[in-house]
Amino acid sequence: MKKSVFVAKDLNYAASKTSTTVNTATSPDLLRDGAIGIYGLNSSYLPVLITDGASGTDLLAAASTIKEFFIAVGTATGCKTTGTIKVSGVTCKSSAYVAGTKQVFSVGYNKSTSSGALSIPTIAKGNEILFKVIDSTNPDSLGRTGDTYSGYATSNASTVYDMLLSLMTNLELDTNRKVDMDIVANGTSTAASAATSGTNKSVLVVASGTPAVTGSIANESKTLTLTLASSTVSSVNFAAGDKINIAGYIYEIVTVGATGAITLVLTLDRAYKGTTLSAAAASNFKFFNTADPTEYGFELTDVAVDYFLDFAFLEGLSSTDTAVITAPVLSNGTYAKISKKEEESWVRTLRRQTEYALPSVAAVSGTTYDQYIFDVKNPIGNNDGTGTSKVSEASVTIAMDSAMEDNGGEAQSDFEDIITALGITFTSIVA
Repeated sequence: MKKSVFVAKDLNYAASKTSTTVNTATSPDLLRDGAIGIYGLNSSYLPVLITDGASGTDLLAAASTIKEFFIAVGTATGCKTTGTIKVSGVTCKSSAYVAGTKQVFSVGYNKSTSSGALSIPTIAKGNEILFKVIDSTNPDSLGRTGDTYSGYATSNASTVYDMLLSLMTNLELDTNRKVDMDIVANGTSTAASAATSGTNKSVLVVASGTPAVTGSIANESKTLTLTLASSTVSSVNFAAGDKINIAGYIYEIVTVGATGAITLVLTLDRAYKGTTLSAAAASNFKFFNTADPTEYGFELTDVAVDYFLDFAFLEGLSSTDTAVITAPVLSNGTYAKISKKEEESWVRTLRRQTEYALPSVAAVSGTTYDQYIFDVKNPIGNNDGTGTSKVSEASVTIAMDSAMEDNGGEAQSDFEDIITALGITFTSIVA
């Protein structure tokens, strides 16, 4: 089956090389680069533009009486057209752009539901925890052994947090990993605050007043800066080894900066991963005042969309509570996928690839696309001119800049209205 891909830009329907106005490209060779038009033939077998209601010279209003048409997209040097499509032998599926969603998977304590627990046994030096990532995205990946990651207790005094940090560190050493990890925990934590006295670990003791506290930390930084609205820091109630909850994830404080300034700098045990927080509210930075967490867990997040990953929890984690927090959703209509479709439609032998340069993709990096996929089955008569015992099959994908639907000329709307008026029904899918 022949497959072809046509990419349309954010232009009015049938905009011409000399005008951006709708319906001005009355023949396909007049189409502006990236403009789309649907054409039929007049009684002289010359192309006429099929329109969403407009009629006139070289214009034909779409109607169910039209039996054949072809689709064209303008290029920098001319146009690209489909073959003739018979209305009686075509169906169309429409597929809107989908950004895609990364899977988020909870292991042990689940901060989304405030429930769940790890199953790590009594910790002793050398104890190990293991889990495996199995990529189920593509059929040819099934049966793989998967990628296994481990964390260790380095001493009898190691904690659950220490083992999770070891696991996370080893995971991040793999530059080809398919998931990122972060640590979560239960327990009562309180936003950073300032007062002239206090024993809670969240309190910065100041010279006077109760100034507001804000915090700043950049993505991939270990440095957290707490800033007072006024006054200076006299002392702090937290120290190295204390835990802090930043935007829902647990870190350990390694060093506490000198007091006496309007700002206090804390160094964390690992880089913060998340949206950069600049002069953010104190509620983003919470200290465990009375006791460290009693239940820990970790979250695994796909490093990119379009993964379907399974996990196997092995030594030290085999009885751990697990849950899907966010299910994965495949993307659709991205530049990467449309450009790949274009490339796959260029059917070439290896010999021809060496003799001729392949065309450039028409998809534009950074652009998102809605798709219309025409399944064409044109009946063909027998050699003696009788019957229709054969069919010519083709698949035609029209990829339209998803911004087009909001364009003033309603190019995408015109296209859909015309196809519907021809008597072709859309079926909505995710391609």
